[in-house]
This record gives sequence, structure tokens and C-alpha cells, in this order.
Amino acid sequence: MPATFTQVQVRKVLDLLPETIRHWRKVLPPLSRRPRRVRFSQGDLVALAVVRELVRNLGLNSSALAPSATAIFSLCNEKPWPALAQCRLEIEGQTASLAHARSPEMARRNPVILVPLRPLVEGLSRELSVRETAQSELRFPPTALRRQRR
Repeated sequence: MPATFTQVQVRKVLDLLPETIRHWRKVLPPLSRRPRRVRFSQGDLVALAVVRELVRNLGLNSSALAPSATAIFSLCNEKPWPALAQCRLEIEGQTASLAHARSPEMARRNPVILVPLRPLVEGLSRELSVRETAQSELRFPPTALRRQRR
């Protein structure tokens, strides 16, 4: 069974404020159509990482991604993480597509945003493995218990 994530887990892994997710739910169609309690898939996590990357590092407005958001979420949910890591996401206007990371870039008339997915997938994998292995420290020394003989 593929891993799924709650909204709180997604926020922690992606380092997002609750207000950010709330806003994205309003402006991104794949999130606005989703019931609030529905869990996020691994592909959704990658798509949200793409949105975060474009908003934080390229300075795009999340509402500007609304026309291509459905395609982004759909593409990120089509393949498992190892296959996505071999790809780049190409966003051109209202469309998005996946291309192999090593395939040559084609000349186009309109501006295209290229997002290599390997760093995002590796970052998510690293963040999830750290969170899974993290354990709080015991505040008292453990003591061995002896069995009572009957």
C-alpha cells in the first residue's frame, strides 16, 4: 500500500505554514476540489514540492500556477518517485509535461519553466527518512524488570 500523508505531515515535510496550505487550497484546483480530510499521496507531495519551489525560489504567485496545477498534480501521480527523479517538469502556459532529465531541450516560442525533479525527490526522501527515525530522548534511565517466579 503506497504511503499517504495528512495535511499536518505535508506541512512539516515541506516546511509550510498552515496559512500557505489554506491559501493553496483556495487557488489551486487539484486542492480546492479535494475534501479537507483526504490524505495526500506521494505524487501529491512531489507536486506540492514543485509548487513550493516555484513560489519560494522563482517568486511565482501560487495563483499564477492554477491553470497548470491539474496537469502538474496528475503528472506527479503517474509515476513512482524513482521514475520521477529521472525527469524534469516542463511548464508552458497552461500545460505541463514530463521529459527525461537528459533529453535535449526543444526550442519554443513561449517561455518554459523547467523543474528538475531529482533534487525535490531526494530532498523529500531525506526529510521523510529523518522524520521516521527521529525518536525523543528518554528522560529517565531504563531499568530491567525481573520476572517473578511462581
